[in-house]
Amino acid sequence: MTDTDLSTRIDAGGPEKKDALAVMLNHHKDQFAVSLTSRTGAPMIDPDKFTRLALTTLRTVPKLAGCKPSSLLGALMTCAQLGLEPGGPLGQVYLVPFKNEATLIIGYQGFIDLMYRSDRVASVSAHAVYEADEFYFELGTNAHLLHRPALDDRGELIAVYGIAELVSGAKPFDVLSKSDVDKRRARSKSGNSGPWSTNYEAMARKTAIRQLFKWMPTSIELSAAVSADGATFREIPERIEDVAQVIDIEPIEGPPALEADKPEMTE
Repeated sequence: MTDTDLSTRIDAGGPEKKDALAVMLNHHKDQFAVSLTSRTGAPMIDPDKFTRLALTTLRTVPKLAGCKPSSLLGALMTCAQLGLEPGGPLGQVYLVPFKNEATLIIGYQGFIDLMYRSDRVASVSAHAVYEADEFYFELGTNAHLLHRPALDDRGELIAVYGIAELVSGAKPFDVLSKSDVDKRRARSKSGNSGPWSTNYEAMARKTAIRQLFKWMPTSIELSAAVSADGATFREIPERIEDVAQVIDIEPIEGPPALEADKPEMTE
């Protein structure tokens, strides 16, 4: 069955639509397999597992069946090129329907995974701060951060922060208040659906991780992930380098700063 035949069945709607989408995903399994191969030649995710996760996502988010096939396939191919699992228990990537488009939302664990692929990153994490926690941070020439979480009755979330340790010894961090997070959520077209509505803390922590990008080593994959996060696709990217050229909606925040633009850090 050709892509044209599949598109005709999908556009016709009705009970055949989900079956046609499943056929379409299996039809592109070989392309997923190629995209899932890392630069070292090893598969980042088993292609059969990736296809099963994509099909499970279609079943658990029925409204994705009403999205344009190009946006759905573009989002899934980008997941494959980044080596991130769509849906699934890891929370690396979410596919969120918005009108008739499938929106790609990269989760906290997805960005963490991409950062850890750099041999210059020793550790990276993000944490939520609650009212009853002991929390203090200071910027400047003696920048430091202290967080002692309360064990019980922590109260309301008041802030999040991302923190990393680089192999060089530098320990960058960035802190966002809850109002800072909510401003970013308000600018997202999926701010009232998907993971923002079901897992606010994880999305808040992801927002803090994104704030760290200006301090972190850059990569093709990380830059593409920033471009793709919160975007929809008008066609399937052939390579990870093509992602920025095939998205329809600009990301909320810009790409990571180039190495020359990054401020120096005290080690």
